[in-house]
Amino acid sequence: MAAHWRSIFTLNFRPSDLHGAIMDNKFSFIKSKLEAIKPEKSKKRYYDTQISELVLIVHPSGKKKFTVRKKQSGKEYNVSLGEFPTMTIANARKQAIEELNTINQGVNPNAKRKQSELELITLNQVLADYFKHKPLAPKTVISYQSLIDNYFDDWKSKPLLSLQEEDIKTIHREASANSKSQADGAMRVLRAIFNFASFEYRDINNNAIFESNPVKVLSHLRSWNKVDRKTSRIKQTDLKDWFHAIRETRKKAALHRNNFTIGVCDFLEICLLTGLRKQELLNLTWDRVDFKERSFYIDKTKNGDPLELPISSYIGTILKRRKDVRSNSTFVFDADNELGQIREPKKVIKSIVEMSEINFTLHDLRRTFTSIAESLNIGTYTLKRLTNHKTKRDDVTAGYTILTPEELREPAQRIEDKLLILAGIKQQKDNIDLLLNQATSELSEKEKRELLFKLAEVKHLKSL
Repeated sequence: MAAHWRSIFTLNFRPSDLHGAIMDNKFSFIKSKLEAIKPEKSKKRYYDTQISELVLIVHPSGKKKFTVRKKQSGKEYNVSLGEFPTMTIANARKQAIEELNTINQGVNPNAKRKQSELELITLNQVLADYFKHKPLAPKTVISYQSLIDNYFDDWKSKPLLSLQEEDIKTIHREASANSKSQADGAMRVLRAIFNFASFEYRDINNNAIFESNPVKVLSHLRSWNKVDRKTSRIKQTDLKDWFHAIRETRKKAALHRNNFTIGVCDFLEICLLTGLRKQELLNLTWDRVDFKERSFYIDKTKNGDPLELPISSYIGTILKRRKDVRSNSTFVFDADNELGQIREPKKVIKSIVEMSEINFTLHDLRRTFTSIAESLNIGTYTLKRLTNHKTKRDDVTAGYTILTPEELREPAQRIEDKLLILAGIKQQKDNIDLLLNQATSELSEKEKRELLFKLAEVKHLKSL
């Protein structure tokens, strides 16, 4: 009779019967049993009777993962071990014992593992995250990457934490022998990366992995190179020759219908007459130019603050001429390329330098503009707004000083006039006009009105 029932069981046995037989969820893990487990609609756990804290989690997708589950001192720990069958049962039990020992010592294995992983994060990985999270201009990204490539190439694939103070001192000293400014620049980038890492990478208890910044040792030792800021600009006596070279270059370009060179010449003149930065002007589009209101708007600036400026007389002439001959491009300084705009004016600048024998950079034009503005006693807040320089956060007055294009129009025109007079393009005003301009330049609007009323009163009395 027993043999009869055994034959019936054998004839009707299916793998699912084994599945059902072990579905009490607790059994001694062996490979054949774990392989026989089929996924269900929801996640299910199975427990090893040899090590009760060792669990196999079977997901609806069919993935089977070993974990350790343990409650201790009111806390529940879930530690992922690996995926079956890539991780064998023997290795799972061995690692489970190690994790349980860690828990018994009062240490969270997940925190320990995360900390270990973060301690191994490389300089390249942190730099990539830095670029991802920081709103940097493309040019800045290229500059930072170049500095890291040039001065930390041997460290890019190593853990960032492996860079110690002694390494910093050595790299900075060797780099300074070639270029002091480049050495300092590279260290500033690295300092920014460490500062970013100190907040970005934390363990599960929110403790910083990067607790200190080794670049600070340069400040402690006063090892930063004291590189003086550039002070070069176009001298007032050179402005006539500079403008002459611009105009001659533009004439030759017009004969050959070289619109790119013409565009660069126009761009350089407006650079000088506004003090704006390269990309702020090159990215200017026609929808940001308002001839009716005689103003233009720059939304993407270096410091992030949008800028609206007046269109002064000479700049207006240039812009109207450019609009009359514009292409299908939306950019004011257009070019026949895939981007539709001038991107790099270096070659044209080089030819102008050779013709005028005046060596200059685009930033020299900005410094020239600022210097002329200072000579005209343009107010500090007005000049900061014209050049889009940020004021200090603790400057309360700056927060109340709102300068629109109309408030900026008169000082912008005065700076333009002065530059064009020095260049011999515009005639010098009578001395009396210059004296009046200088005498009233620092007066408030109220004071100017009072002065006008007094002058009108004097004129009226004289007529009697």
